[in-house]
Amino acid sequence: MSDVTYYVAMPFLIDADGSPVAGTAEECQTSTAALRRAEILVPAI
Repeated sequence: MSDVTYYVAMPFLIDADGSPVAGTAEECQTSTAALRRAEILVPAI
């Protein structure tokens, strides 16, 4: 059996109570693509 690697970028948002909430995960084809997508998903402060 061969190994399968999934690369996923997933944002974490803050709800009204100040608790972290997982956003929608996005599958990416490479680790580099996942890192780039994660940087885009980071909200501007």
